[in-house]
Amino acid sequence: MAARLRASTRAVAAIGEGFGRFKHKDFARFVRISKASEVEILDHLLEAHTRGYLDAKELDALDHLTRKAIKAANGLIRYLETTPDRDP
Repeated sequence: MAARLRASTRAVAAIGEGFGRFKHKDFARFVRISKASEVEILDHLLEAHTRGYLDAKELDALDHLTRKAIKAANGLIRYLETTPDRDP
């Protein structure tokens, strides 16, 4: 359970740290780190279901939300990589 919490915390922390960067490509690097943590969360959800901590309905709902977060991260990465940096 602690590993699952760390993965979700890392996902949020990486985006927060990246937001403080001035260059879009640097921010995108942190969003990629966040996305990797979100993919890790998917694995933890499957493990939790296998161990009986989540039923199928809970797994589906959390899987759906996690995949939405991954898609949002992909969109943010695309935006950051195609948009010029702003002056600080």
